[in-house]
Amino acid sequence: MATARAKAVAAAAVLATALPAAALGAGADVRVSPHGGGVHQAFVVGFTAPGASGAHGVFQRSYAVTASGPAKRHCRSNIARPAGASQSGERVHVRLRARPGERWCTGRFRGKVTETSGPHCEQGQRCPLFPTRLTTLGRFSFVVRP
Repeated sequence: MATARAKAVAAAAVLATALPAAALGAGADVRVSPHGGGVHQAFVVGFTAPGASGAHGVFQRSYAVTASGPAKRHCRSNIARPAGASQSGERVHVRLRARPGERWCTGRFRGKVTETSGPHCEQGQRCPLFPTRLTTLGRFSFVVRP
């Protein structure tokens, strides 16, 4: 009996995490601004969150922005930033900026916005048995000029 219940909870959790990403991922409307800039330029990536981030029952959801460009010496060629807390349908903005004292490498950077959905595990309790799902919501690019 306990095994059947655990399987039912796991199946419901998988559906709850898979459906929002599959149904709404195309509607994330990923954009970057500006499309080009200098080696010290900050770039802002915006997207519409398909679902609320954070823990929701037995699953949790988070968003991240990553970008990479030409690997050269003494400059920043990749970056990864988590997105802050968001509600379903909210426009989220993530600022990409080289660290103080660094500069971007010149060239075209390509990036993506990802949604991670997986089990939410409370300390001292059993963790739901379903896999974490990583979904690409959209892609973007920008150019860094000397």
